[in-house]
Amino acid sequence: MNKRWKRMINFTVLWLIVGFGLWFSQQWMKTKCSDQSLSMHWSKEQDYAQIRAFFSKDREISKQEIQTAEEEMNVILQQNGRTDEAEQDWISAYSTQGQLTVSGEKMTETMQAIGVGGDFFFFHPFVLKTGTWFDSNKNTTPMVVLNETAAWKLFGSLNVEGMEVEIEGEPYSISGVIQLERNPFLEKTGALESQIYLAYDQLKKHRDNVGITCYEIIMPNPIQQFALTTIKKQAIFSENDVELVEHSDRFSIKKRIQELPDFFTRSMKQNEIYYPFWENETRAWEQVWDLILIIQMIWGIVGISFIIVLIKTVDCKNLLLLRKGCIGSPSENATKLWIKPTNNRF
Repeated sequence: MNKRWKRMINFTVLWLIVGFGLWFSQQWMKTKCSDQSLSMHWSKEQDYAQIRAFFSKDREISKQEIQTAEEEMNVILQQNGRTDEAEQDWISAYSTQGQLTVSGEKMTETMQAIGVGGDFFFFHPFVLKTGTWFDSNKNTTPMVVLNETAAWKLFGSLNVEGMEVEIEGEPYSISGVIQLERNPFLEKTGALESQIYLAYDQLKKHRDNVGITCYEIIMPNPIQQFALTTIKKQAIFSENDVELVEHSDRFSIKKRIQELPDFFTRSMKQNEIYYPFWENETRAWEQVWDLILIIQMIWGIVGISFIIVLIKTVDCKNLLLLRKGCIGSPSENATKLWIKPTNNRF
């Protein structure tokens, strides 16, 4: 085997290793953005859509406005035979953020407070270090969930389930502690700092001026764009200071290729839309995914070019041998390759 063929084999092996590495990176990233494909867990037939709406803080969307919009959407779904009054065929959540002063056994700290409603913890399946979630829909006793940073600062321990914190003089029972997932993107979003989760109504009691900034829904999508169009028909989702994002195919190859032209300008904000930390993290992963996709395209072009060069190299070598008379027709070549000469004596 000459040096040229050795180099070609080495290049092929390297090319395959790079390709596998790129594919593995994308599969790993999917685990980091598992909350983007919840509609597939809701229905394996892929006839549901997962949509998020982000509002500006100035809108001050109320809980009543969300309920009114959901009632109107439910009517549309009933008219299309996708749900009935007896059984709701969709799930939703809403949230907002503010600042609250929280006191524990060791200290008092002003931290980020996330007011949640609906099935928030279904849409955001954080890993619990200890304890359980509270149900914001049936939460008669004021309860909260802390992240690890807040638990350590307020109590010096993570085993704080059942203990109490005070928020501006009012006691709240601790339901659980969220385990922090450390990655550079989350650190930049501020999610690793002290955080407390409580029911939206409880946050509203302490900060009357906060409005809902994020709404999420998984709903039937029997035909393409049906769910998104249904949501856009509602008044609160049709204004200029709201952004709708469909997550059902957010990391599909088709969707990512469509958004590649905006790769360098996507991070430029020209509105007052407020993105919570989980959306900012997802957008950061989007940038990484698109960068990998660009590398994959280059990888594919290199592979195709290599195959073309390889074919031409083999053809040129055969042509040269033909001119020298070293090879003949296919039948002659087969004879030379497979029939060994014998020494017959007569």
